[in-house]
Amino acid sequence: MKKINISPWVQRFSEIYLKKYKSTKKIKVLDLACGSGRHSRYFIKKKLSVFSVDKNISGIRDLQTRSNISIIEADIEKTDPWNHPSALKGKKFNLIVVTNYLFRPLFPSIIRNLKKNGMLIYETFSKGNEKYGHPKNLNFLLKSGELLKIVEKKLHVIAFEEGYIENPKKAVVQRICAKKL
Repeated sequence: MKKINISPWVQRFSEIYLKKYKSTKKIKVLDLACGSGRHSRYFIKKKLSVFSVDKNISGIRDLQTRSNISIIEADIEKTDPWNHPSALKGKKFNLIVVTNYLFRPLFPSIIRNLKKNGMLIYETFSKGNEKYGHPKNLNFLLKSGELLKIVEKKLHVIAFEEGYIENPKKAVVQRICAKKL
């Protein structure tokens, strides 16, 4: 398996969430827009049931033989992954992770398909990032406080950060960890 370079934000809050479980066999994790699967790989090692979704699954093909992963190839900007015949139909998740990806129309489905007491861990680029690299298009950058506004009154916010980071590279990001009550 490839080297795992997990987001410290994802690692921190997923570990807090998982500590309350004696057995993690029934924990379902969705890694949405998973790319090369760095977070999927992390959760596979933790022996969780992982659902990895991306429009290009070439970066995670090496995981296909693992028994605790479902790989779904889907263009989630053209169709809601819960509303077409895929492995997500009818599924709710204990943990939903999204990093470095923004498609605003998916937020209602993400929140709706989080199980009660489930956790959303979301981390992506924010306005100001255009100074440091991609994305530069404002349609793909969160406005100040936008991530917080999206989940307020729907989820209980555990932590939120917004601002400049230097690692793993210079960027402007927003991060949230929120729980469905």
